[in-house]
Amino acid sequence: MNERFDRILFWIRLLSIVAVAVCLVLLYEYVRLEAGLDGKSFCNISKTINCDVVSQSKWSRLFGFPVAGYGFGFYLCVFVIGLLGTGGRLLPFRIAGDVLLIMALFSVFFAIYLFSISAFVIGSFCILCACLYVINILFFVLAFVLDRERPFGQRLTGGRTAVFGF
Repeated sequence: MNERFDRILFWIRLLSIVAVAVCLVLLYEYVRLEAGLDGKSFCNISKTINCDVVSQSKWSRLFGFPVAGYGFGFYLCVFVIGLLGTGGRLLPFRIAGDVLLIMALFSVFFAIYLFSISAFVIGSFCILCACLYVINILFFVLAFVLDRERPFGQRLTGGRTAVFGF
């Protein structure tokens, strides 16, 4: 199990590094537009595929802070948990797997929410955001198969206990 677990954690860490990079680009574009700098984003292809429209919508902020900033912190945490869980020495395999499963489930639901906002409220899509949606789905699949010997509900309970203490 250890070798398989470490191999899957490697892919989760790699995905999180890519996601951190995408979030940094999104943050850069957000700040550039907020500062009123001229020029359009490289991912403005049409009216439907337009990162600037998505980035300037009220949905790009949560409690006054850019959603990309939350994503940056989230994926950094995923990377750290994946790193600590490697080898099972610093963080036991089951705890790392359970916490990553809870995080992956959250990320998929949040991606569905943001995709719905883009599709039905804003009417434009962001290519970089779509990359994060795909990363979230892959992250969930990897976290799901990480410890497939235990029932899904038991893993969710273990993750909840590790994160919240109850």
